[in-house]
Amino acid sequence: PSPGVIEEGKAQLQKFEEFAKHPRYGDCWTGALKQVSVGCKELDEEQQSRIALAFTHCHLLRSGKTFPLCTETSSIRACTQNMDDVAFNVYTEFFTHAHSICYFLQSEIWQQRTEGTVHRLTESSENVVKQLEVTNQMAQEMIEAQNATLRSQEEILRNGEVLKGVLHDSTRGVKQAFKEMQESASKQQLVFAEIFNRITYLHQFVVGESHTLYSFLYNLLACVAAFLLTSTKRTAPAR
Repeated sequence: PSPGVIEEGKAQLQKFEEFAKHPRYGDCWTGALKQVSVGCKELDEEQQSRIALAFTHCHLLRSGKTFPLCTETSSIRACTQNMDDVAFNVYTEFFTHAHSICYFLQSEIWQQRTEGTVHRLTESSENVVKQLEVTNQMAQEMIEAQNATLRSQEEILRNGEVLKGVLHDSTRGVKQAFKEMQESASKQQLVFAEIFNRITYLHQFVVGESHTLYSFLYNLLACVAAFLLTSTKRTAPAR
């Protein structure tokens, strides 16, 4: 329906609600509005006609006009066939108003449902946003944890490289020290061999020289002894 029909229905409904506040005829209009609430839910020609009949009855009652007896079980034809021209014109006008009023009420219901749907969608969107924020926070925490793990692994690798270098240097130092010890032992062995050779040579020299000295001393002593023995006058001829 066009916005004009909806606005007309809104205006008519507000007017009837004001009529329902009337101390004398308010009950009639209140009952007619209840008929609107029931009939507009399943609006068809039958329901639209009964809404128009309810409004017509209240309008004619307020105007002091007679209205033919019409119950809920009576057919629409039975209710309208004995109407005079004034009553039928009023009925026809309210028939049109009933149509616009029902469209207005339906638009209100649709708007309320739409607002409710939008509200639920908004809440759902907010919940989704919150969940996304929580998920994003969890992802950030996981990334930070992974980065921390990577840093720890890198630190372990660096420490491993340092330890490897230390062990390598230590091994090389031990090998160098062992090599130096071997070289020192070889040099000492050569020195000891040289010393031993010199001691052997000295021993041989001393032994040889001592033999020569012994012979010399022996001969010297023999000469001295012979000299002494022949140094006297008695033994001089023996010299």
